[in-house]
Amino acid sequence: MAIYIVEIIVVMVLFLLPSFIPVSADGGWDVAFFVVYFITAAPQIFLLWFYLKNREPESLPLFGLVKISFKDTLFGLLFMPGLLVIYFVIVMTVILFPPEVTQWFSEGYRWHVNHPELLPLIFVFCIVTGYREELLFRSFLYVRCTQLGIPVPLAILVNSLLFASLHIYEGPLGFVFAFAISLYLAHLFYRYRNIHIIGLSHALFNFTVLLLSILNIVD
Repeated sequence: MAIYIVEIIVVMVLFLLPSFIPVSADGGWDVAFFVVYFITAAPQIFLLWFYLKNREPESLPLFGLVKISFKDTLFGLLFMPGLLVIYFVIVMTVILFPPEVTQWFSEGYRWHVNHPELLPLIFVFCIVTGYREELLFRSFLYVRCTQLGIPVPLAILVNSLLFASLHIYEGPLGFVFAFAISLYLAHLFYRYRNIHIIGLSHALFNFTVLLLSILNIVD
């Protein structure tokens, strides 16, 4: 069991490095940002998959690391609107609060697109980020927590709180939203045990929100 704890610490540290890549005030969408992110994040995904494949080949389905199918893609598309519902319910709820409370919730960094010509790169960025975060949190971290004997509900709670804490730079609203979508995605992973369903749902949701930012529908 001790090796699992060491694994969690090492993997979390290595995976969080791209989170410290500096971004500009207009959203950080420039080619240099994408190059640095891709050459850092893509190897992380491959190395964790390679490590699990060689250390625990019989456990790959437990981590949701299965061959992608058309059904997985379809489910990813079908479950993505659930993330949008969560997003807009939280936003509309915050709007109902007194102005000073709403303002407090609205503080923090906001990702948005100021350069539509970069949308192809942004789409790839969303796919990589979706799979990267789901592999780390809903696949690796969640499974390791349950293997340490942590009950499923508590493992999901710890998973979601940690995921949300890494979005605290987006302010209180970003924290609450990250926590809520983590609960949703963790439930999907618990039910289907498939990285592609949650990875695609997460990626498509991120891309949709960024597209809406171009139209100033979300901020």
